[in-house]
Amino acid sequence: MVLTFWTSYKYKAIVGSVIYNMDVPQNIRNLIVHHHETGHSCRQIASLVNRPKSTVHNIVKRYSQTGSFQASRLGNCGRKKIFTDRDESQLVTLSTINPQATARQLRALVGGNVAKASLTTVKDALQRHGKQARRPLKSSSLNAMQRKARLR
Repeated sequence: MVLTFWTSYKYKAIVGSVIYNMDVPQNIRNLIVHHHETGHSCRQIASLVNRPKSTVHNIVKRYSQTGSFQASRLGNCGRKKIFTDRDESQLVTLSTINPQATARQLRALVGGNVAKASLTTVKDALQRHGKQARRPLKSSSLNAMQRKARLR
């Protein structure tokens, strides 16, 4: 039987009596390393801290290789940015100089990584800085009959 529930910050699943969780808190990592240094096996530590043996093994392995038991993915999460800060700054500057330019025109003017970006990405970058990349619609001139109809 698998029981799943939400805690205040993470999703946890309990299978049997072992808690499966994406992140192991720092105090549990300290406890795992302490038990490893006192001579306990990974299986014994896993039963003590109520975590999977593979999780305990990975923490012990990371500690023995690097001397640290921090999660290796810290700071490396999420999708990589396509724009550098400089690209985004150039995009905003060009938008300020030429407010009538479209996102497609701005993307072509900046070049580099910006040229590879989608129009939505360019628009989102401009919107973060309070700018817009859209041209007002061109309206056709009214003929005499249309002007007369509007004035009624």
